[in-house]
Amino acid sequence: MAALVGAAVWGAHWWSVGRFIESTNDAYLQADSLSVSAKISGTVSEVYVTDNQTVSVGQPLVRLDVRPYQAAREKSEAAIRAAQADIARGEAELEQHTASIAQVQAQLDGEIANEQYAAAQVKRYAPLAQSGAETQERMAELRNALRQASAQRAAQAAALNVAQRQLHTQRAAIEQARAQLASAQASTRQSTLDEQDTVVYSTLDGRVGSRSVRVGQYLQPGTRLMT
Repeated sequence: MAALVGAAVWGAHWWSVGRFIESTNDAYLQADSLSVSAKISGTVSEVYVTDNQTVSVGQPLVRLDVRPYQAAREKSEAAIRAAQADIARGEAELEQHTASIAQVQAQLDGEIANEQYAAAQVKRYAPLAQSGAETQERMAELRNALRQASAQRAAQAAALNVAQRQLHTQRAAIEQARAQLASAQASTRQSTLDEQDTVVYSTLDGRVGSRSVRVGQYLQPGTRLMT
């Protein structure tokens, strides 16, 4: 009898209350969470959001001091201009030096021809001097002329060698300036990216939580700012 009464009471309670209540043993709440961090180092100059504030994709959250990165970009841009000037000057000097080498080469060709002529004269008059048809003084003059021609040819050949080495040096200097230009251009691109990274943007819609960043705080790359 008591069991029937208890069952009736439970049934009445379920009908009036219990059937409107849902329960489960494995319920959970799922939400996307993103930890916002700094990509670069710097001092926080502005914080645009507060705790529990709703934000949207692309909304700025934090700004770092941009001035050091602006200075780095300006320095690398100046290095670009300097390297470009070095290249232009080097190419102009290279062109001028190439013309000078052509002139030295022409002078060497002339000295070679003079030497060959002097050698031919000695060869021509040597039999005459031996037979007595030509004086020994004449032969001495011809041999002296040959020695002078040989010395001038050797000096001109040495001058050509020096000029050619200088040409290689100038070409190497131009290549070095081009390498410096490429390095300065890469530094400028990196500084530009760093400038852009001084502003941290939200990458999803959501609500700010666990905000730890404050104005004046110095951040290292990877420092967590908020969730």
